[in-house]
Amino acid sequence: MGEVPGEYCPGRYSVNAAGRRKLAGLGQRVVASGSHVGAVIVAEGAEPIRTALVPVYEALAIDWDPATVGALEDEPGAPAEGAWEAQRDALADEYARSY
Repeated sequence: MGEVPGEYCPGRYSVNAAGRRKLAGLGQRVVASGSHVGAVIVAEGAEPIRTALVPVYEALAIDWDPATVGALEDEPGAPAEGAWEAQRDALADEYARSY
């Protein structure tokens, strides 16, 4: 948990792999009548995200390191296929246990 130096869309609640690559971003908003917490998890396909973000960050003149974009499928121990399905099932199981 925590911001990776040079990450895209930086935030202190980023989920990272060994402090090198951002795997998920968490956002939260609180208003008088409620709150929202959301997450974007990159399960597969880090390279297209890197490719899409390069011109965006260049146009915005914001420094960032494309190497900080990660995906679950690229991490040691990740399933060779079906990273998205494995993550979806793990999250659903955890929610079922907790709620």
